[in-house]
Formats: sequence, structure tokens, C-alpha cells
Amino acid sequence: MTDTNTPELDELEPTDPEIDELDAEIEQREAARAKRKAATEKARKRQRVTDLDKIAELEAQYGDTNVTALNVPYFDGLPTMVAVRTPTDPEMKRYRHRLVMSRKPGVEADPKAGITAAEELADVCRIYPGDDEYERLRMARPGIHLQLGNAASKLSTASAETEGKA
Repeated sequence: MTDTNTPELDELEPTDPEIDELDAEIEQREAARAKRKAATEKARKRQRVTDLDKIAELEAQYGDTNVTALNVPYFDGLPTMVAVRTPTDPEMKRYRHRLVMSRKPGVEADPKAGITAAEELADVCRIYPGDDEYERLRMARPGIHLQLGNAASKLSTASAETEGKA
């Protein structure tokens, strides 16, 4: 029994030449995209080697537990990592003072005080990359500065041991 809604094979029209052309264009675009991505990945890996060498150098200088490195998605020749050192006591006092002053009775609360304090901490504790590269990186990844300040703040604290840990 034959389905009346399905055309027989000999009744099908030959392939539309426009579809073949579009398929060829799609293949070209996908190949060009893959080539571009491969070149970007190669550049990212080259940059990553540079970044890891510098982070290792900084960890040797400041101590492994006194440096936090954050991974950054690669973009246009910029570093793939940023790093901060542990804040000094005066730097942490200034950070805490900013936070406390924003909550002082009789003073209008500043909703951005925590952000400002963390970014100021990033300003003084960032150890990698250098200023020019970092400014370009901040343009590409605007949230990195706040994140870096928060990472510096965490370096100045201890962590609780979890129960049941050997």
C-alpha cells in the first residue's frame, strides 16, 4: 500500500541550485570562522604562557598564599589573568573605614561605598598586569576591577575549617 501524500522518488524535483550555492557559502563561512578561532586560541595560549610565568614570579616574591590570580577570558592580545596581593594592615583599615563611614548614623548612606572601597583596594593591591594593559583590560571587562578588589579583601581573611575534615 502506498501513501498518497508522499511523492514517488521519480516525482521529486532535482536539487535546487540556489540551495547548493548557499550550502557552499555556509561551508566557506564555517571554515573561515574555524580558522579565525584557531588563530585566536593560539594567541590565547601564547599569552597564557606569559601570564603564568609572571604569576609564578609574583607568587615567589609575595608568597603563594599572598597572591590571588583571576582568570580572564582572552580578548584581543590582553592578559588572560589578573592578580592581587594581600592588603597591608593600613590598606585594610582604609577599606573598613570606607565601609563603616557609609553606615554611620547621621550620615546619608552611600549605596556605592562597598564598590568604591573594593575598587580602591584593587588600585593599591593589583600586581599584574601593568597599568597600560590593565586599563585596556578594564575597557574590555568592566567588572574586573571590583572583582579584583573583592579578591584582595578575601586574601586578608582566614577560612573556617569544616567539621569532619581529616
